[in-house]
Amino acid sequence: MKQIRNIGYIFLFLLFVLPAGAQDEGAVQEGIAAFQQKEYGRAATFFSEALRRHPQEAAFWLWRGKALFFQGDEAAARAVFREADRLQPGYASLWLARLCAQQGEKDEAFRALQQHLASPYHRPLREIMLDTLLTPLERDPRWREIWKKDWYSRREQAEAAIRGDLALDDPEAALQEANTILAQYNDDAVLLALRARARLAQGDLHGAADDLAQATAINAEDTTVLMTGVMIAREKGDPQAVAKACERLYEQRPGDFALLLRAAAAWKEAGETEKAITAVEHYRKYFPDEPRAMLQAGELYASKGDYHRALRLLSQVIEKDPGDPYNFVTRGDVYMKAHTYRYAIFDYGMALDLDPSNGEVYYRRGKAYLKTGDRESACFDFSRALHYGRKKAIIYLQKYCGK
Repeated sequence: MKQIRNIGYIFLFLLFVLPAGAQDEGAVQEGIAAFQQKEYGRAATFFSEALRRHPQEAAFWLWRGKALFFQGDEAAARAVFREADRLQPGYASLWLARLCAQQGEKDEAFRALQQHLASPYHRPLREIMLDTLLTPLERDPRWREIWKKDWYSRREQAEAAIRGDLALDDPEAALQEANTILAQYNDDAVLLALRARARLAQGDLHGAADDLAQATAINAEDTTVLMTGVMIAREKGDPQAVAKACERLYEQRPGDFALLLRAAAAWKEAGETEKAITAVEHYRKYFPDEPRAMLQAGELYASKGDYHRALRLLSQVIEKDPGDPYNFVTRGDVYMKAHTYRYAIFDYGMALDLDPSNGEVYYRRGKAYLKTGDRESACFDFSRALHYGRKKAIIYLQKYCGK
């Protein structure tokens, strides 16, 4: 199999909604997480386990096929994709087209691509056009021929145009397109949600909320509707609503683990520390050693006074990523809360070694020095803090340094 250098786009095709009643399968979640970490052998094993319980689920066959594909077992992947297509014609045809294109089997690749485009599972045109695995087909005359047929409905074309306008930061064009198509499809939840995004981008929060309410009444569990709800709740400054929408969206898109971290951050902002911890620990169940998640968990445990657990996590973060000054500042802040001031001074010093013009860190270290009784060092740091723009240091300079 040819080496694939750029597969970042592939996650656009990852987040299929998994079958109802199967989303709670641990093997499925573990398999998605392993796939995202490029542990394709483990991912294939997990999906084999899921298929033992749900042999008729095309989604699980597709996931297993993708894992085998990137593991380099083309023959096995081909057989698995075909089984998914047998269960739901067209469901895995795009992956067969990708595999065959990479193998130089252009006749079979074009056949599979046309089957995919003719199916109700076809991916958006833009995604297919940007698909690097299909690049070998673009030099064949059949590539132009295949696009002479109108594979996408007027409604699909309009949705793609609206999304494209929003991506290009042109909400006026998006709103115009949405209004036009909604005259024909006035009860379409996705189109209403996209119009809500266009209105939100124009600053019309009230109009956006009205469109979202209509979309939610039609289909409250649609992923576009739920994500629009996240966007509007964030604009309203309602972190609790953001968190709830992220968690509901995660139920529909279980491969989008980042939603758990967004929910955790929103719960923290809402003052719901325990719910935030639940969300971040759910994420860490699948990515236990990821520094970003460990950092977020450490901050949350510190906010509830569990300094021992917080410091253990933050120390692991620093071990994995010692070049980020924020990690040292965060651990230093926890040491301050735990009244372990000399350790805090050390961490703030490490942060300043990495970012020597950070007035905020000088300010914090100055306060730590005061706690140890080292007024001379504290005054030096407060002076540096003021020099680098931390004006609040003036109060300490006047009170403790005679300035």
